[in-house]
Amino acid sequence: MENGFKAPPVPPKAPTPVFMPKEHPQETPTKGLYDDNFAADFNLPAKFLTTKVMAMITGGCLLIGIMLGAAFFGGSDSDNAKSNTQGGLQGVVQNPDLTRQTRRCGIAEKGEACLLYIMNASRYDKTAEDFFEEAAAQMGLGKYNVAMVNAAYAKRRIRPGFIAQIKIPAIQ
Repeated sequence: MENGFKAPPVPPKAPTPVFMPKEHPQETPTKGLYDDNFAADFNLPAKFLTTKVMAMITGGCLLIGIMLGAAFFGGSDSDNAKSNTQGGLQGVVQNPDLTRQTRRCGIAEKGEACLLYIMNASRYDKTAEDFFEEAAAQMGLGKYNVAMVNAAYAKRRIRPGFIAQIKIPAIQ
């Protein structure tokens, strides 16, 4: 402007188009450090707690827990079955008042003292005393007679599926 010349007018610029990103299906996302890791929320090292490693650790702990549980609690009933097996009769809760010479009811002579087996078919534990009324009804005796002969056996626990030995007194 010192010379008195004016600068030529500048033509207006054309409007620039708005940039819209195009989808590129050929691009695959790269796997980042925290992609397969739930520990990123806790700011833990990424390689330490990946989902695969954590699944293996959890599975191993679960397996060890099951094995220890089976060892401690699984074999607790096995000693009861062995103690209730005597003379080839499995599941019979022994009556200490019986002698070896006591014969089973049905084999013994009529009126002779005999041994009656009754199974606990319920879902709950019962005492031997709960079977005295049934034994008395089957043998045609009074409940009092059966209870007097089996007084020491009355409070023995009979578990479901186990068999009670009820001594039936001789009829005079």
